[in-house]
Amino acid sequence: MYLSIFPHEKGDHLINQIGISLKVGFANYGNKSKLNGYNDGNESAEPWRELSSVGHNGFYWLAILDSPPKPHNNIWMHHHRKFVIDSWNRKNFNHTVNVIALDGKSDTHKSFGKKFISYVDGQWQKISDVPVDYYLPDEWYTVTFTRTALYYEYAIEGRFKNAGQTIPVPLQGAGLCKSRKG
Repeated sequence: MYLSIFPHEKGDHLINQIGISLKVGFANYGNKSKLNGYNDGNESAEPWRELSSVGHNGFYWLAILDSPPKPHNNIWMHHHRKFVIDSWNRKNFNHTVNVIALDGKSDTHKSFGKKFISYVDGQWQKISDVPVDYYLPDEWYTVTFTRTALYYEYAIEGRFKNAGQTIPVPLQGAGLCKSRKG
């Protein structure tokens, strides 16, 4: 699903208030096996990177981007995402729920874009890609995101491995996400 919040084609002004609510369910990406959910182990990240894909896989629950999400590669996505709820399966992390916002003041990596600030242990921290919790396969989750002129907030409702029913997160600290000038 794509929802444009840009009232002008150039996207210079965002709509003052939006609210998004969606259902995400029955996800089961990756596992603890050597193949991490892949078929035969020959899958690669090409043409974007000359690496095996087997060590990593995942999906976006919700991504707020600064440009329309036309078909692009993953490197493009890493440079244009501003707020993300995703699941990224890798070595010791499977079925993760990651909540990250752009650290606009960080340097830009050519493959991964700017660094992210993670929501962990009830607060925003300048660490990347640490799960807030873990989703359970065969469950439905409701994701809501609200933006007003004063704040952002989101919540994920459903059954999680550690948190129980809801992960609510205020984003009033979103000022950390603004890009530096110049």
